[in-house]
Amino acid sequence: MGWRSVVVSNPAKLSLHDHSMVVEQEGEKVSVPVEDISFIVIDCLHVSLTATLLSNLAANDVSVLFVDERHLPNGVLLPYHTHFQTLKVMKAQLALSLPKKKRLWKLIVKQKIRNQADVLFLSGKKSKEMHLRSIAERVRSGDPDNLEAYAAQVYFSELLGKQFSRNDNSFINAAFDYGYSLVRSSLARFLVSHGFLTAFGLFHKNERNPFNLADDLLEPFRPIVDAYVLEKIEKTDSDLVLGPQEKKILVKILHEDVHLDANGTDIGKSSLLNASEEIVNSLHRTLLDENSPLILPVLSGGQYEPGNKAVHEDFSFLRLTDDEQGS
Repeated sequence: MGWRSVVVSNPAKLSLHDHSMVVEQEGEKVSVPVEDISFIVIDCLHVSLTATLLSNLAANDVSVLFVDERHLPNGVLLPYHTHFQTLKVMKAQLALSLPKKKRLWKLIVKQKIRNQADVLFLSGKKSKEMHLRSIAERVRSGDPDNLEAYAAQVYFSELLGKQFSRNDNSFINAAFDYGYSLVRSSLARFLVSHGFLTAFGLFHKNERNPFNLADDLLEPFRPIVDAYVLEKIEKTDSDLVLGPQEKKILVKILHEDVHLDANGTDIGKSSLLNASEEIVNSLHRTLLDENSPLILPVLSGGQYEPGNKAVHEDFSFLRLTDDEQGS
């Protein structure tokens, strides 16, 4: 799998030559070996791509994300079922029982809320942190009490103020959504390449959404994106929309390290891009083996302990508050 993320934000022509993607801009040419590329963001409507290049990118499992006139992601090119057990995976996915779907959704929601609690802790906004942790422990199979939505309301109100709404057309929401779209596309890429039918989700079931399953797996990543945005993206009063520089920074989240958890056991860390594949792999194993744990991303590097100020010492893009830096 490739390791580079490429952002094309100015008019250009993209083509294929000698197993490399050639980017031609203003008379200058730059080549990038296709085997090195994991992700491409076409952040300009005046970019042309050859069919030969697109076919080669798909054959090499490279995702290509496209944007609309507002520079918001609106489409993605994914490889078409490259897994050697595609039919087996599809059958197992379609045969997944409702009780098992509910159990998996419970695990996803619990980890999302735990990650939200970690964001509050590391941001120094701790008045609701333990409340979120208690909410996470109350999540039941299938989350019939909709604690996910309640926790999100508590989380955003504490993190960004009671006046904040995820429905606002604001700079911070645009940054969140851009980051979510990148991770969602990464998950969709691996789901497709492993033979999953992405329209069939565990919980999400919008008939107009071809990536319901990716949206399921995205949920515990959302607080990680939130933390990254708040740490890396600086906003001034004149900022109304995300600029090219902010988008380049956001793309780098795919290469930030996150920890992985398997049924309460920290199994190490990897880049977010690799973590996406690990999680999809674990979902595949879970479909075929009832006892195989679902791996999920963890904001804190290990088991949280109340009063432990070093809950995450190596999540480098988060700055601790002054009192925590001295711990």
